[in-house]
Amino acid sequence: MKSQATYGLTYEFEYDEKSFEFKTSLKSYQTHINVNGNTQEMFDHIAFNINNFGYNTEIEGVGFVGYFGIIPYKEPYSGIMVIDEY
Repeated sequence: MKSQATYGLTYEFEYDEKSFEFKTSLKSYQTHINVNGNTQEMFDHIAFNINNFGYNTEIEGVGFVGYFGIIPYKEPYSGIMVIDEY
């Protein structure tokens, strides 16, 4: 699936909503950040964090995101890949 979120820049994300990594990240986001949060709110949270802190940091409550096809070597990997930014 693809989704996008805007915070300063617009980020496009690619993910498999049925993957273990993505399900784990969404559950963690709902547990630690926003108990009623949905996928779009999680992507907004990711966009905010990337815009402010960059790609090489763990997104609080989500994990690490991939960037243009490069899967992060750090754990936990969220199963989410940034595929474009503009």
